[in-house]
Amino acid sequence: MLIWIIICIISAIIMACIVYKHPQMMKIMNYVWIINCLWGGPLIIGLFYLVKKTKKAKNKIAWQSIVTSTLHCGSGCTLADLIMFVITNFIYMNFVTNMVLSTVLAFFTGILFQYIAQREMDHKTPTKLLVKKAILSDFWSLLSWQVGMILIMYLGTYFHLDTLLINRIFIMQLAMVGGFICGLPTNYLLLKFGIKKAM
Repeated sequence: MLIWIIICIISAIIMACIVYKHPQMMKIMNYVWIINCLWGGPLIIGLFYLVKKTKKAKNKIAWQSIVTSTLHCGSGCTLADLIMFVITNFIYMNFVTNMVLSTVLAFFTGILFQYIAQREMDHKTPTKLLVKKAILSDFWSLLSWQVGMILIMYLGTYFHLDTLLINRIFIMQLAMVGGFICGLPTNYLLLKFGIKKAM
């Protein structure tokens, strides 16, 4: 567990160097890739290069768009859950309170990330309208990510696997994997019906 946590931290540093040398077209994506490395480690770095090099299929929703849209959503959730993780190490909260506050904070950070992305693509639309679009496009994506995350977190708590700090960090990383898996089909549907713009 400790080894994987260290690998993920090193991966985030490596990814920061990569996007510094090769900045993404959308600036927010630089941070998205780095944040997701905190739970996915070298797998996210590999995914970064795979997305970059693989050709997109015509007349289909590209899997690259689904993956990047899901990771974009997940970066906001990951950041929120990381903040809550730090807070709960100083202030005791039961599982339900922790998850509710994590989800609320995830909505704020996720929608902020979505707003920043939309603002980069659209400089003319008024802020209020872009915020509404960000909420509409990211609500279900964020919710599905949080459902997957909460399920894994609950299992970790239920089986008392979160007694040590290292265990709690590792379970949180696994929870992000659960969030990513749950978020993929939701983002596919959001892209398919034009609710969310392809990234």
